[in-house]
Amino acid sequence: SSHFEKLIRSDINRTFPLEEYFRNGDGQEALFRLMKVYSIYDQEVGYCQGLGFIGGVLLMHVKFHSFLYFFSFFSFF
Repeated sequence: SSHFEKLIRSDINRTFPLEEYFRNGDGQEALFRLMKVYSIYDQEVGYCQGLGFIGGVLLMHVKFHSFLYFFSFFSFF
């Protein structure tokens, strides 16, 4: 669990509001999960406003589960 969850939830609705992928629940939920995972993974950064736009661009090109492999790969280093 991340103590940034409430902040992440409030920002999700403002991230790419005109983009079709993020107007439905699936895209917003994927972005929420990505931001939550990242905030837990990098506790020094956690979450900050605007980070959702970076995650959003990545999600438009790569499926969410691919990011989980990415984070788990780098956790070995």
